[in-house]
Amino acid sequence: MIVAGNWKMFKTSKELKEFFRLSKEFKVPTNVRCIVAPSPTLLTLANQLSEGTSIEVFAQNCHWEEQGAFTGETSAAQILDCGSKGTLIGHSERRQYFAESNETCFKRLQAARKADLEVIFCVGEQLKDREQGKTEAVLEEQLKDIVKEFRSDSKVTLAYEPVWAIGTGVTATVEQVRDTHNWIRSYLEKNDCAWKILYGGSVKPNNFKELASLPEVFGGLVGGASLEAASFQALLDCLTDL
Repeated sequence: MIVAGNWKMFKTSKELKEFFRLSKEFKVPTNVRCIVAPSPTLLTLANQLSEGTSIEVFAQNCHWEEQGAFTGETSAAQILDCGSKGTLIGHSERRQYFAESNETCFKRLQAARKADLEVIFCVGEQLKDREQGKTEAVLEEQLKDIVKEFRSDSKVTLAYEPVWAIGTGVTATVEQVRDTHNWIRSYLEKNDCAWKILYGGSVKPNNFKELASLPEVFGGLVGGASLEAASFQALLDCLTDL
């Protein structure tokens, strides 16, 4: 299972150092991976500090070109140069605030995998989509191209994150998570694809154990609850004996 912390635009180098100092004492359940994705400015330092800990460091995004005039972007080569071996792609905030489309997310995935970066690829519907009964159609549109090209790629992991449950304090019900993850699993199996599926959307220590107990939930992509070492440990504790 995986606990992946998306740190978004949080933490300074001082705060980063304190987290990794405390992370040396983490008690990690057997067969659980710990991942954090800090801001690009912190990638090199985070990789240096992660040595000797149980933490892997991923980037938050990856551009589709190897280099060029793309102000504010980060290439796969630059991510590797910082010491990271993986990246998030397609996070809902990238889609919502920075006009990421299914097409550009697909191109980013292609570039990341070409460079042998592991990818956590995010999919999810907006509230209006769910209210209109379009959840499955939206997810299929987000998945169809990447499944076609990368179905046998074991270095791709999905993260289902309903947009309406991210940063809102609203969490999808266990039934909603179960039903959507089951639909995604069914869709993947129809396409001969066996990727793991994480859940993301206001995941906290007080709900993570119940969510992670669902058969098709292989861990979480966590925002705010992953920022502090004590809370991260509490998330890990939820996976004990699962």
